[in-house]
Parts: sequence; structure tokens; C-alpha cells
Amino acid sequence: MVSINLRVCFAFLIVAILLIPLPPTEISGMSSNPTGDKNTDYRLTLISKSDGLENPEKEEGKTEYEVADVNNDGFLDIISVGDHGNPHYNSGEHGIMVWLGDNGNYWELHQTGNFGYGGCAIGDLNLDGYYDIAFGIHHNNSNSDVGDTILDAALGDGTGYGWTEWGEGLASNGETWGMFATALADFDLDGDLDIVSQSFGCCNGIRVYENHGDGTWSQAWAHPGGNVMYTMETCDFNGDGRPDFVATHEDGIAFLGDGNFGFTIVDNGLPVSSINAIDCGDMNNDGADDIAVALDDNGVRCYVFDVSTNAWKSKSTGLPTSGDYYLVQFGDINGDGYLDIVAYTGPEGEVYLGDGTGKWTESASWTMPAPGLYSAMRVDGDVDHDGREDIVIQAEKEDFPTYKNELRLYSPWREPTELSALVQIPHGGEVFRIGSVREIRWLSAVPPSDVPGTVTIQLSTNGTSGPWETIASNIPNNGRYQWIVSGEESSHCRIKIIVSAGSDTVEAISPDDFYIISEGDVLKVFADGPYHGYVNESIQFHGSAQGGTPPYTWEWDFGDGNTSHE
Repeated sequence: MVSINLRVCFAFLIVAILLIPLPPTEISGMSSNPTGDKNTDYRLTLISKSDGLENPEKEEGKTEYEVADVNNDGFLDIISVGDHGNPHYNSGEHGIMVWLGDNGNYWELHQTGNFGYGGCAIGDLNLDGYYDIAFGIHHNNSNSDVGDTILDAALGDGTGYGWTEWGEGLASNGETWGMFATALADFDLDGDLDIVSQSFGCCNGIRVYENHGDGTWSQAWAHPGGNVMYTMETCDFNGDGRPDFVATHEDGIAFLGDGNFGFTIVDNGLPVSSINAIDCGDMNNDGADDIAVALDDNGVRCYVFDVSTNAWKSKSTGLPTSGDYYLVQFGDINGDGYLDIVAYTGPEGEVYLGDGTGKWTESASWTMPAPGLYSAMRVDGDVDHDGREDIVIQAEKEDFPTYKNELRLYSPWREPTELSALVQIPHGGEVFRIGSVREIRWLSAVPPSDVPGTVTIQLSTNGTSGPWETIASNIPNNGRYQWIVSGEESSHCRIKIIVSAGSDTVEAISPDDFYIISEGDVLKVFADGPYHGYVNESIQFHGSAQGGTPPYTWEWDFGDGNTSHE
């Protein structure tokens, strides 16, 4: 087990603190920009980089997009199984659709199979170094083994258009009509990715299938029945290193995983009945994922999970409080190391910059062709290597009978003048469990003449001092690496990203320590507010802990020489 020395604050203690006679202030942090640009203007300019995305002609309806480098060339690609028009229903869509990227300059379409209309997820299912696909669909009238069931998986060959059936046993437990939103995570911590998917409307509910590593799958957990919306994501919202997921099911939103295919609904504090869409990401950089939700008639909210109360708390200052919002995503749109929120209300989309504390500032917007009925949105990487994540959005234009979905990509483009990098995950506080699958993520700004570059990834279990062990060498600079966690147990782990492009090389290190453990739970301690007060005012601090072995002993250290053990 990991040995950790901590000085912590006593929970719920009321203390009188003498403050110097100054107006109340609030502690805040400045963020860095991996492009090296010191411009602090909050306004971003979004540029459409959609050349080629008009193909094929689409129809209407919902879908799900993923962004990943499926051909390992260093440029992110866009992947989908299409909307209601797939396959060939008043459209040119069919099968697995991949738009191969070229640094945002042009998107080259490749389509494989005759099936579709649903959601998908991308990951390396058989650990051969190539991205594979899992998908839930409604139109499973395929003429081959790929896509002949409403939940399926296929192996990629590194081209973006060669797919081999790998889904025996999926959708074999009474699922009918269709499956839709799909996500991947190593739910049982055994070193491969498992599948979670939710129904196409009513009534399959949510299904989790275990990956046996040989192309066969078996249902490991289910929450059948009920109505669902169109989004779900995997995450770790209590920060214990055991994957959780969030869904848009009428019975539950947040599902806490136990590392062995057991899940518990923890929705206290969430507006369950009014959530249209959901996403997850660590907006406050504490090592645990938070959620953003798009609400019916109530705007957009961000929530963090309080492990001491098993409840969600809103961190939504500056987000819209009214109106119908249909899609929401986290992403680092300005490349400062803090997640931002992208929300779609139709036909308008909006970007709210985050500061890491739960305060949000509207910074940019765009408009889709009317009426702009929502179809799908994804923010999941930097397609043009400017150190900022980009927005994939699809919405309906025109009306019946001529309606068609239009797919666009918007970039907050600012041309890099020098090479830079930033580690996104792990950034500090995360728990990674040895032998399980996790992703390493980074952003890198590369001058256009030098794109895409290559990356070497190193691990230290002794903080920034090293020594550094190489875990991947000269891989494509595409912003992500699927890692089977290795190394010795430590509470002082860092990841180093070394980016080489042209004649230049830069390094970036995780901003803070993360944990690598094999079993049990890390002792984590949390202290909270307030961050300002008046002279002679009595103020209340809160502390909590998770992991370790209760009962806990506590010490407050006020930073001025005074302490308390009460």
C-alpha cells in the first residue's frame, strides 16, 4: 500500500480568525496557454474547418461522433455510424463512416458496410495498437457479420476503412429495436476495454458487456427498461481509480463503479428529470471527474461530486440559467489547462471558458443553418495542432421534406509560432490502478510547417526528480495514448510528454502528482472554504477524507503559525 503523509483540516470546525483590515478577496489562479501567446482576451474566434464534411449527404435524426487518429498519422479523424439516413435512406450514408483528417485542411470520407443509425465509441479493444470501434445501432440490416446486431464491435487495421467483426455475444440478452450511445472503459480493471451502451429510446435500458480478449463478450451488468436520451460517457467521478459512467436514463444519471461490474446510482443533487445531455471531465483539476449537463428549460449546469456526502454540488456561476439546451461538452477550447463548456441550444452554440473553480465566462458563439435541430456534438481533441480543442457539431437544416443534417467542425484557431505542449491527463490527483487501461492525454501547439510531430511518453514515480521510464517512444502527436498502467506504487507519479516537430523539441510534465496503486484505496483529504472573510468574523471550514483506515485524526494548519487538533 502507498504511504502518504498529510496535514489536514478538521471538518466542520467554526473558528474565529483575525484578518488584516483589508477588503475581502478571493484566491484565484492564472492559467497558462500552451501556444505561448500571452493575450488574455477572453473572446475567441471560431473558424469553420469543414471542407469535405458535406460528404456524404445526410438525412435527419440523432447520432454520435467520435474523434480519434484511426490511421495513426498524427492527425485526428472523425468517426460515426450515422443518423437516420444510414444506410441509404434518402442519403449517401452507409456503415462505419470515417473522415480522415489532414490537420483540419480537408476531410477524406471512407465508408464501410451497410448498417447504421446510432452511437459509437473508439478504443483499442484487442491491444494491437490500432483503434477499433464499438457501436449501438437501430438499422442492423447488414449484409456481412459487421453490423448485423444492434450492439457490435469491429477491429480496425490502421487504415480507417478496414474493419473486421469482433462482437460475438453482444446484444444477446433480449435487446430489441436498437442501441445508441456507447462508451468504453476497463470496468473490471483487467487490462482491456469493456462496453457500456444505452438503449435507442425505450426499452433496453443500459447494458455492460465484458471483453474476454478474443472477440467474445458476455453481459456483465444491466439496468433494463425505461426511457433514455442520447448521450453517455465513462469517467471516474469519485476519483478512486474504478471506472464509473454517466447516462441519460430516466432512472439514473451517475453510476458509481466498484471495479467488478457493480454499479450504484448516486444522483443526489442532480436535476435528473430535466437532463437532455451530459458530459464528464475534471474541470477543477482535483483528480476526479465532474459533469456538465444540458437542461430542459433550465440552461446548463456543472456539478462536482462530494465524496463525504455522496452528493453533487453545483459549480455553475456564469452559465445560462434558463432556456432549452440540448447538447453539452467539456473541452479546453483556449488551451489554458482548464476545461471549458460548450453548449448547444439550437441553432446557436456557445463557449464558456472555465477558470478551474466553477466560474464560467461566455467567450464565443456560432450559428448553424435554421432550424438547427440538434443531432450530435463532440469536443475531444485538437484537429489542427494549435493547442486548443475543436468542436464537431451536427444539426438539421431546412424543413420537411427537404431537411438534411449538416456536419461542421469549428476551431478556435490561433496560428502557433513556436512548439509547445501541455499534459491534460493525468494532471494530478488521479488514481491509476496497475494493470488497468487508462488514457494519457496532451495538447500540443505545432507551427503549421512542422505538423504533426512525434511524442515520447515517460513516467516518474518520484515526482519531477525522476528517474524517468519511457513507456512509449516516437508515437504520433495526436494527443492521446491508451496505456495499461505499469510502474511501482507511488503517490508521487508524473507523466512527461516530449514532443518533437521540425528541428525543435519541447517537454511538458503533469502539473501535480497522481497515484499509482495495485489494490485498496488511496487516502485522500479534502479541505474547503471559505476563501475570504472580514475582521473578527467567525467562519466555517469543512474537511473530509476518503480511503485509508478510519477513524481519522485531523490537524488544521492555518498558515500563520496557528494550528488546531479539535
